[in-house]
Amino acid sequence: MKYNYFILIAFFFFLCACQKEETRITNPSGPDVSDGSSIVSLLTSISLKDGSTDNAIDSTSRLSVNFPIEVSINDAPPITI
Repeated sequence: MKYNYFILIAFFFFLCACQKEETRITNPSGPDVSDGSSIVSLLTSISLKDGSTDNAIDSTSRLSVNFPIEVSINDAPPITI
């Protein structure tokens, strides 16, 4: 009897899993991004930014930390780096 339930459940999942794939390609209706646009200049300046000066703090060159930094550990008085 348990075997019949297993077959029934497996058949149900098999029917639910068979779906038709759909591929939708939509063209944006907004303005195109050109070489002289402001968004291109902002993305270029972000990608060229060197954030390696503070890697000891954040361990990544993608971000930069503005110094000075105030560090407080537990109840000790804060230390400025």
